[in-house]
Amino acid sequence: MIPTELEQLSTAPIKLLEVNVDTPASGILPLHFGGVPGSPIPYPSVIVEITPEEFERVKAHKLELLEGWPLGEEYPKEGE
Repeated sequence: MIPTELEQLSTAPIKLLEVNVDTPASGILPLHFGGVPGSPIPYPSVIVEITPEEFERVKAHKLELLEGWPLGEEYPKEGE
């Protein structure tokens, strides 16, 4: 995967798509967090939490992620 020009900017937020069996199905609802210089996470971030069923819809292009959010490498939960 080739990162987009936007993703290469130091001001671009860290993006996390979490697939969670315990979250209610609510579509793509991003939670934005500003960066705090000097903190352990000084960069802005955006988190989207979806169900496994919604993730299947994303992979099938039936549910769209936010603009500029390509699907990247999956990191399974430890032990799975």
